Amino acid sequence: VFPPKRQYRVTRSSLPVVVPNTDTPSNLPGAESPSPSNGSAPPSSTNSSGSSGPSSVEEDDLASLELLLSKMEEDDDKDLVMMPGDNGIPIIKSGSVDKLIERLTYEKFPDQDYLSAFLLTYRSFTTPAYVLKKMIERFHLLDTPDLPSTSPQFVKLFNERKRKPIQIRTCNAIKRWVENYWYDFHSDEDLITQLLSWVQGPLLHRSDGAYINLALIIEKTITKKVSGESSARRIVQEPIPPVYRPKPTDALLDCDPEEIARQLSMLEFEVYANIEPKECLNQSYNKDTRDITSPNIVLMINRTNAIYKWVATAILQRPRLKPRVRALRAFILVAKELIKINNYNGGME
Repeated sequence: VFPPKRQYRVTRSSLPVVVPNTDTPSNLPGAESPSPSNGSAPPSSTNSSGSSGPSSVEEDDLASLELLLSKMEEDDDKDLVMMPGDNGIPIIKSGSVDKLIERLTYEKFPDQDYLSAFLLTYRSFTTPAYVLKKMIERFHLLDTPDLPSTSPQFVKLFNERKRKPIQIRTCNAIKRWVENYWYDFHSDEDLITQLLSWVQGPLLHRSDGAYINLALIIEKTITKKVSGESSARRIVQEPIPPVYRPKPTDALLDCDPEEIARQLSMLEFEVYANIEPKECLNQSYNKDTRDITSPNIVLMINRTNAIYKWVATAILQRPRLKPRVRALRAFILVAKELIKINNYNGGME
């Protein structure tokens, strides 16, 4: 921490060193006067006789390099609105599109919660093609940066503290995007082609070969997704009931209620399993564009309405009271079986 109101300037020789401005008065409030042990002013570098000042040249160099790097990071939080987080990591509330994408690969610390929130909601303000474009640009932006110093020590510090973490987190973010939100790609062949071209080209064949393993992992993940292989696990909490072979009959309600419940659940699950998280954003299923933005939710709603109408029609089309009572009793038994197999939506239908 520098004294208040003290002016500094950056000079460059073989290494950048921050030194006080000689034009600044030495009696400013808070300024400290030198107190060398031999009563003379400390030398700025080691002389030919081997004497040195109170701090080594290496420490001064490191401090100046840290200062230069911190100046490069002054705009990292620009165009972002944040609030304090419980674990010390700030929570992003809003920001410009480019800054929100840039924050996915923040070099100081990883933020998995923010990455998940962004990948789930970004379609409400931008497109997958734009996000992929900006992430690739982010990866290559630091390959030829405009550094304030060309000293080997500063370049090494920049690579370790900024360039390498950003590029690794860019690859990890893309890998997670492909694994968990493949529906952004499966309906857009151009997006898959663009991603594969980058992975199999610039990323895999970099001159330094630093990201070969990451490139191969991303390529393997894309190949699995394209071929239709799924990494989802099937969770069965209870044993599957035995197969029921119904007797020949023209009346559906004469079948076993358990089997009717199972068949309804399997038909309903085919629709339910196709619902994508993006279809729930901003209640798009209630808007005029719902057939485009939430097609599977709309299909699920239509199916539910069809079941309602079927139950009402099956009961009311019987002209006499006793047949209506039998039909109502049969549907109550089916509803109970649906609840038993955890199909609560079907039970409400």
